[in-house]
Amino acid sequence: MSYPKIWSLAALLFTCCLAQATNYYVSTTGSNTHPGTQNEPFQSIQYALDNATELETLFIEGGTYNERVVVTTSGSLGQPITITSYNGVATIDGTGIELYGPHDGLFEVRFASHVVLDNIAVQNSAYIGFLIFGNNVSDVTIRNCSTYDTGASGIYANGQAPVGGYGMRDILIEDNTIELAINLSPGGYEECISLTEGVRNFIVRRNEVFNGGTGTLMGGPIGIDAKNGVRDGEIYQNLVYDINNSSAGIYVDAYERSARNIRVYQNEIFNCEDIGVSIGAEQGGTVDSVFVYNNVVYNNGADGIKLTGFSTDGSPNDIRKVWIYNNTVYGNGFQNTLGGSNPGGAIWIEGDTDTIVVKNNIFAANNFNNGVYVYSSNRDKVIVGNNLIDQPVGRAWSDPPMEELNGQSAVLSAPLFMDVTNLDFRLSAASPAINAGDNTLAPAVDFNGMPRPVGEAVDVGALEFDANVSTNDVDAATDLMVFPNPTTTDQITLRMNSPHSGTATLTFTTVTGQCLRMDNNVRLEQLDKTIDLTGLPNGYYLLRLRGEGLAVYKTIIKQ
Repeated sequence: MSYPKIWSLAALLFTCCLAQATNYYVSTTGSNTHPGTQNEPFQSIQYALDNATELETLFIEGGTYNERVVVTTSGSLGQPITITSYNGVATIDGTGIELYGPHDGLFEVRFASHVVLDNIAVQNSAYIGFLIFGNNVSDVTIRNCSTYDTGASGIYANGQAPVGGYGMRDILIEDNTIELAINLSPGGYEECISLTEGVRNFIVRRNEVFNGGTGTLMGGPIGIDAKNGVRDGEIYQNLVYDINNSSAGIYVDAYERSARNIRVYQNEIFNCEDIGVSIGAEQGGTVDSVFVYNNVVYNNGADGIKLTGFSTDGSPNDIRKVWIYNNTVYGNGFQNTLGGSNPGGAIWIEGDTDTIVVKNNIFAANNFNNGVYVYSSNRDKVIVGNNLIDQPVGRAWSDPPMEELNGQSAVLSAPLFMDVTNLDFRLSAASPAINAGDNTLAPAVDFNGMPRPVGEAVDVGALEFDANVSTNDVDAATDLMVFPNPTTTDQITLRMNSPHSGTATLTFTTVTGQCLRMDNNVRLEQLDKTIDLTGLPNGYYLLRLRGEGLAVYKTIIKQ
């Protein structure tokens, strides 16, 4: 009676060995005659994908691979196929590789589900960097990846669904860096990160999208775009900036299909040549139930936020049920180089719109208009209230008829930010935006994820006032030197220039909150620290030093 038990155990051990064998390896020093183990890796990524059996994880050793990669095999629910780097970052270089059209990618997941791409770099693609494509595709993740110099999109997800259908679902795009996308001129197609044609249940979060390319098609490049039949998605905690020849940093667009139930929040959008956040209905499509909140939108060339319900083919369309609340919109509309009749400002609402709510926002230091600029015929369909409007100008526009609204319970005052020169848009203790909001729509947290409301009412703007940081503390900040800042090197130095005692906690993060370094029990009397920026992309970072009686926030700029 014992023999079958021994045999079953042996069979189990054999099965476990088979399960371990489903990890395969690729190296630039490998060979396609090898079995694909760590000691004897394959040389080609595509060869590994075509020949690996029962693949669970494909490990690609750091190095440069000059090949096109197409994943056509699906994983399973709970056990996706994972493709990732080890011993450094694996870079897929498209130099000399021909792609046959603007919707071809250098690294594709084509008609495959349950796939994870992690820590992979793509560069020099003739068209798309990473492509997710196909009807009936689900559960695909692209994370910790980067694209550089792509002729079309850096990341592009196309559900290939008919009008009214949804062909792709459960798509996660997170923690990626997209630089110099849409760089084919003329003809840089689509957007830096783009989801289209029936993508449902998606998340685009914590991505850095910057330095848009020179593509010359009208309306591009755009930083992040959810369009043409997308629904049930979230776009949040992204950093979008320096997008050239751009119609928007972040865009939600119906086009010829509906776009509904989209949330855009906790994003930072700045230095885009045209609009910060745009909601559009083109070609007969309808936008329905879009929430835009807790975003910091500043120094964009034209409008901070714009809603446009127009169709170029004359078909009826509209934008309805859009809630815009608790955003900070500052300094937009001064560098509009794209032409057109709209000079740019805080928020512009035109075309067929219905049931638009604009509350609890800060509109300050914007060009042309600081209030809510809206079609006169749609005035009764736009609810405006509890916004802080710095220096409203009350302009009207004759063709088409538009007017600037302040709305109910407006706070007509300067916002009194902590330090706008250094892009610190937190509220100072004297700010009239504190407790001035409408609690009805207020999100549970602010731009930084801090609880709101703190007081009896929600604060106006994207950041809730932190009562633990006093004005004197913010001045206890002048004693901290950070140099060089901005920096073109890979190091910055922190040093106190006057005596302090006690300890503090030092955190160094991306602007979206990803912690890069944390030091507890930093002794202030001996503070003379160097922070290494090696490997970090150019951009903005946040440094926080907090202890008893001390709260310092600094914006670090790496150029």
